[in-house]
Amino acid sequence: MTSIPPNRIREMRDRAGLTQEALANAIGQTRQAVHRLETGRTGLTEATLRRIATAVGCEAWQLLAGSETADDARAADLVSPAEVRMVILAVERTLANRGIAASPDQRADMVTSILSNYARLFRGLDQDTLQRIVETSQVIVRI
Repeated sequence: MTSIPPNRIREMRDRAGLTQEALANAIGQTRQAVHRLETGRTGLTEATLRRIATAVGCEAWQLLAGSETADDARAADLVSPAEVRMVILAVERTLANRGIAASPDQRADMVTSILSNYARLFRGLDQDTLQRIVETSQVIVRI
């Protein structure tokens, strides 16, 4: 199960102009289930996270990022599709090298956790520093 910051689903639902009922219909849940997800009383599977992201018009990792202040929005922009692929490959390689069996949901949780921490860690750094970090991490992953 994936955890997200409190009220994050509601923030994004409100931003998308959806009611709880409309979001429930879009993700194949009841309005009560959406309420439980929004308040954190029900765990969130990776599949549900992706359906919610699609319904509210964002990426799944953006739901994990917390409230979207200017810094959070900038941090979210730091994670490119190439970097997501890089993290996925690193997780897959690490699991394979260590002989660890993990379900697709567990693997997705690992990737989203890493990306969420990545975005928080690099918030506020200048673009030149970020570029050097990305280039260095790409070299390390290739090793």
